[in-house]
Amino acid sequence: SRSGLIISWSCKCPQLLFFSSFVQRDSVNGVFIFFKSLSLFDLTKFRLTLSVVFSSFISYMLGFKEFDIKVLMLLIFGGIFVVAASNIYNQIIEKDLDALMSRTKNRPLPTNKVSVNTALILAIFLTVIGLVLLYTIIAVKQ
Repeated sequence: SRSGLIISWSCKCPQLLFFSSFVQRDSVNGVFIFFKSLSLFDLTKFRLTLSVVFSSFISYMLGFKEFDIKVLMLLIFGGIFVVAASNIYNQIIEKDLDALMSRTKNRPLPTNKVSVNTALILAIFLTVIGLVLLYTIIAVKQ
């Protein structure tokens, strides 16, 4: 049976309250993997990423000569991957400073929830995939 995790009221991650109902208390390894993936997701600063990609979406919608859903999807997903990667690179560079500031000290890298090597591998992966998707827009348009 599924049961939620006990989460303290001091938790600054309200999304955990929603996700906690999907995690079993007795599956320690599964809980670790779940929280590790959530920490990797936090590295991407997804809300910031979406706001940047939203501006690309609006620019495309205002400026296209011929609407092409394939180009729009490549732009959105390529943009998400590249911006998420740049957010991760930024957090890698500022890891030590983030540990000193009260606003940023609970991020995945300063708290060692995610290693710098893991973050770097994820950032490189997202960069490559994102650039391939964005480059594909050129191929679609030719």
